[in-house]
Amino acid sequence: MALLIFGFFFPFREYMTPKAGLGFGLGVAGAIAMLIAILGYSIPKRIRFFRSIKNQQSTTNLFNMHKVLGILGPIAILYHCGYHLGATNSNMALYSMITTVIAGLIGRYLYMTPGLAKYVSWWRMAHMPVVGMLILTSIIHIVAYLVY
Repeated sequence: MALLIFGFFFPFREYMTPKAGLGFGLGVAGAIAMLIAILGYSIPKRIRFFRSIKNQQSTTNLFNMHKVLGILGPIAILYHCGYHLGATNSNMALYSMITTVIAGLIGRYLYMTPGLAKYVSWWRMAHMPVVGMLILTSIIHIVAYLVY
């Protein structure tokens, strides 16, 4: 929370840009963190080939990694963009990321609250399209940066 508040009030636009240097590096680091968060948790859970890996690593450890990277990655992305909106494609990626994080926090709340855990399976069906939109908009953003 402190990182979010600090980032909101610190004038990043004066010190770094999303197109080069530290700002660009934070964008890459945030994207990699979110990619690892998505793939590092989802693949071992859902693909038969990786079930042996799932047995070696407890699901709890994978989920903890998913939570930490799923928070640190978006914070790095917010620092990358300097808490400002940009082009349409970057705005779509940012809004998709924020929606995905909020959906993840809602899912964690449902999972941890007694009596609401029964809704987690419904929540997963809503969370997956949001994650898919995040992946799609992120790819569009990266390709647009590379092309233009």
